[in-house]
Amino acid sequence: MHSAPKPLEIRVGSNWKHCLALCLPMMLTPLPSFAAITLRVEQVGPDVVITGSGTANLNGLTFNTGGNFWTNAITDGQVYVGPDAFNDGNVSLYGGISGPLAFSIDPSLYEVPDTVGSSGDLFGILADNGSGVTQLVLPFGYSTNSPLGGVSRFSSLTIAQLGLTPGQLNTWSWGSGVNADGLRLEVADNAPVPAPAPLLGLGAAFHMARRLRRRQRDADT
Repeated sequence: MHSAPKPLEIRVGSNWKHCLALCLPMMLTPLPSFAAITLRVEQVGPDVVITGSGTANLNGLTFNTGGNFWTNAITDGQVYVGPDAFNDGNVSLYGGISGPLAFSIDPSLYEVPDTVGSSGDLFGILADNGSGVTQLVLPFGYSTNSPLGGVSRFSSLTIAQLGLTPGQLNTWSWGSGVNADGLRLEVADNAPVPAPAPLLGLGAAFHMARRLRRRQRDADT
């Protein structure tokens, strides 16, 4: 008479306690709050449209100045969305940002949006204030992590004329840990996607290939 098989035993060494001691603090630590601002540049017909959205964590920034003096523009080192140009936008400037000092290949460009099509909050990035210092431009009185949204339309302009590259991505960052945050400048890749071949055309090609093979087989016989 055979005895019943013993249940399988899995022995775990004492190392699991050491692993748990190392991993548990990481599991319990809250992930960084990275609520990045995104500025997306797209070619829409004859115009360039920039759409901005997101939130900003101010805890990793330094307030520099603020006032009713800002206008909406795009150059090789600054880009904003929001109300029409020359409306003296009421903004605040913040420092303590890391990232590129320019994103366009043409430093001579200076464009302002058309008087039609710009709306929402006025915000963006001043990558270089002339002294190699990057500043974040936000609405005056902005509260940390409040939602932002704005649009700018630059009429009769192309992405290439702005010295930008389709698919380009530039990023700026500030803060650390739970206060880590940043801004992304994305340039859409508007290259047309080749249309798939019509199914009817593919079917005709298939039948033609079969006829050619049949003719070749008949000739061989």
